[in-house]
Amino acid sequence: MDERYPHALPAGHCLEEYEIVRVLGAGGFGITYLAFDHQLDGPVAIKEYFPADVAVRADGWRVAASSADRQHRREVFAWGLDRFTEEARSIHRFRHPNVVRVHRYVAARGTAYIVMEYVEGESLQKVLDACGRLPAAAWLRWLDLLLDGVAHVHGQGYLHRDLKPANIVIRAVDGEPVLIDFGAARAAARERTHTRVLTPEYAPIEQHGSEGAQGPPTDIYALAAVSYRALTGTPPPSAPDRVLDDRYEPLSDGATGSDRAWLAAIDQGLSLRPEDRPQTVAAWRTALILQAHNEPAEANARAAAAATSSRSWKARTAEHVAALAPSEAAASATLSRFWHGSGSSDDHPPPRDPPAAPERLAGAAPATPGVKSVSTRRARTWSGILVAAACAALVLWLSAPQGSAPGESSAAHDMTTALAVTDVMTGWLDVGLDDLGHNKLVPAIAFRLRNESDRRLGTLQLNGVFRRCQVLYQGQPEPDNPVSPRDEEAGTCLGEDQEWGSALVRAVGREGVVPGEGLGPFTMESGLGYTGEQLPAEMLRHRDFVDVKIELFVKHRAEQWARLSEHQIDRRLAIR
Repeated sequence: MDERYPHALPAGHCLEEYEIVRVLGAGGFGITYLAFDHQLDGPVAIKEYFPADVAVRADGWRVAASSADRQHRREVFAWGLDRFTEEARSIHRFRHPNVVRVHRYVAARGTAYIVMEYVEGESLQKVLDACGRLPAAAWLRWLDLLLDGVAHVHGQGYLHRDLKPANIVIRAVDGEPVLIDFGAARAAARERTHTRVLTPEYAPIEQHGSEGAQGPPTDIYALAAVSYRALTGTPPPSAPDRVLDDRYEPLSDGATGSDRAWLAAIDQGLSLRPEDRPQTVAAWRTALILQAHNEPAEANARAAAAATSSRSWKARTAEHVAALAPSEAAASATLSRFWHGSGSSDDHPPPRDPPAAPERLAGAAPATPGVKSVSTRRARTWSGILVAAACAALVLWLSAPQGSAPGESSAAHDMTTALAVTDVMTGWLDVGLDDLGHNKLVPAIAFRLRNESDRRLGTLQLNGVFRRCQVLYQGQPEPDNPVSPRDEEAGTCLGEDQEWGSALVRAVGREGVVPGEGLGPFTMESGLGYTGEQLPAEMLRHRDFVDVKIELFVKHRAEQWARLSEHQIDRRLAIR
């Protein structure tokens, strides 16, 4: 047993088809394990509900409330377990490449477990510890992806509640950030136990008390604090300290040109009062990303990237390492020594090991004599190399063409003309009963895409933003109208600013799609909708029913999001 985690399940312990390999981390309200799925033959992460302040490990590895003040602790334990279960149900709906994917929920041994994908990589906290601070343009690229993920979470009617560098993993396979470890169960348990489990520098003022109302501005503050840490090398002062004596130094002070605009947006995200922050991720993102991409230097950087793209990855990395800040260069030296020392002398980064069985994942001695295993020292070396490589690759990643398909030009595409949206079908999807036994309808769309350009397109992402909108028929609103046609003569959409959920899909990878080729079908549905005791068809005719439209956006490689099309959701029932 690992002495650092005395309450953890031991290596080799089995939970149904999952075999525990080692502990990935532990906090006041749970333990996260690396495990091996013997059915699917691959690694998974398992999060166990174990609130250390009120729980003990009993016989048979069961989890129970501790004996001291047992009745109170039982109530707190049961309350937190309910919230943990709700968290599993909520995040299971998330389908986003920058949000950790949940596979299933297991209730066993008096507690509960969430089985999720294992994101191989290093936490942003470790990257920042090694790099100190990040180049602004490199952080903006990661921030753009994180904003996508947080917007998707909010679109499902959920909050992360615990955004901080330790809960963001830089995925090794593609270098993208992934949100992990949502904080709903911890927040609920804190309310009952009055235990402080916040990371003060990243928690807004409303999370420091039990009465503060939380919403999207709560996560916006935390992500702004993460941005402050990434850009300056130190976290901002905690919110309670700022209430007493606000010594926060705005990032925009002393900045010039377009830098001042997007740095001011981060300053606004760190406003103490929730009402002074941006109220939605979409609004904040507009101020951040669009302002930042107005820099004239962006075009120059892309041109320089195209000119250098034919050189080797190692050669380009060496040039960038030389230009890094001293702290970044020192971290990157580890990687340079590996490449030029006893390691491979070819022109490619070291290969990753194939999916491993439990003993190889753990770095333990194999059960079969004569079979060589990966040593613990080598595992630690690889971890250090990955952190160093992350520092070195930030500037490289920024300047290199992102995700080009074979035969694809690195020049920017006008995606509004390069892609055509075809075979559109919309309607209201009957998703069954909610927790109260009421019928639930959510807006949905199905469509296809076709490459209308003369070039191969690779690495496409699609995002759909649902918006509530009252439809105007022949000059007058008619909420009782049972049909909502899409043709322009029938109606015009009003009240277009009320976002009502979002959905994101990865349309095509680096393999690309050739000119004239079609993609799809794609389906998107909102996590928000209407609930009622009436039959679904009657709900569509209700006088308070408000129509919805969807805006489709596309991102090609690392270019900016472009608005592709807009579609009214027909007021008719749809089936999967």
